[in-house]
Amino acid sequence: MRKLTLLAAILGLVAVLLTGAAAATLTTPAAAGGLNRDADIPAALVPSIEAAAGAYCDLRPALLAGVFKAESDFGRDPDPSVHRGANGAGAAGPLQIGIGGKAGNTWGGAPIRVVPPDLSYGADGDGDGLASVYNPVDALYGAARYLCALGVAHSEIRAVAGYHCGPACGQRAPHTWGPRTRRYVTDVLQAAEVYETASTPAAVAVPPGWGTDGPCGRSPASDYARWLVIATVGITNIGDCAYGGHVEHSDHYPDRNGQAHALDVMVGDARALGDQVAAWFTQHHQALNVKYIIWWGQIIDYRDASPAWDACKKPGSSCATLHFDHAHVSFWA
Repeated sequence: MRKLTLLAAILGLVAVLLTGAAAATLTTPAAAGGLNRDADIPAALVPSIEAAAGAYCDLRPALLAGVFKAESDFGRDPDPSVHRGANGAGAAGPLQIGIGGKAGNTWGGAPIRVVPPDLSYGADGDGDGLASVYNPVDALYGAARYLCALGVAHSEIRAVAGYHCGPACGQRAPHTWGPRTRRYVTDVLQAAEVYETASTPAAVAVPPGWGTDGPCGRSPASDYARWLVIATVGITNIGDCAYGGHVEHSDHYPDRNGQAHALDVMVGDARALGDQVAAWFTQHHQALNVKYIIWWGQIIDYRDASPAWDACKKPGSSCATLHFDHAHVSFWA
């Protein structure tokens, strides 16, 4: 499957970092609901998305819409493979379903074929007797069928990953996925939140499956935030779990589960970049489960009743003396 064309709101976070847009969150699996008619989904496709989502399993229409957005911007992507032929990996149509090559033949036969036979995940969604990977309605039913087979009712994040990188890849631990797959999953879930109607359950920031194993690993919140910083800001020098070099019993030390709850985002002498990182975490503290942030001799502690940036109060403490080349971020367990 082809990853989402870089949009102005990629990950919902690049724009946030630069312009101060609303906090980005990710939805957890929820009962299927309707679509937000005020979103950018073409109106003619809304009934087909909702019908396809309920055809094979309890698939949220908003999630199916998120995949459609990621694959071809609802068919508006100018890439030729959306309407004919296939891309370099062998994926085709507005849902970029494999018809051969590296992508495999997920469609299960010729790109356009008479049904029956009904092989693999190809589908005749509009009832015209043909299963066409280039027909948006047929492709929607095929994608829905495939997502259901990937176990979307059990785990949205793994099913979406499997749609992008293959079933076996999707079943691996999320921290083993490549950056493109992680970005794709985040893009789809971000879009699904936009497309969900307001009546659906509230969203949370950290999707299931994050965190790295001990004896010195990262907690789910710190692991997910670390990847977001890498994906959006490009900073890869990020300290996390450690037994030494930090104040004893700080959040960098692993807990009883072998996971630490802190990150040190290193910026060197680039104070403006550090200011940007600290401001981003401040803005998204609730969505990312931030407990407190230390940067440039100041701290904002969300354990306080009225948290606000304030000077480190204890002279000579690590808060006051050591956080000028990196922003420290601690997360709630």
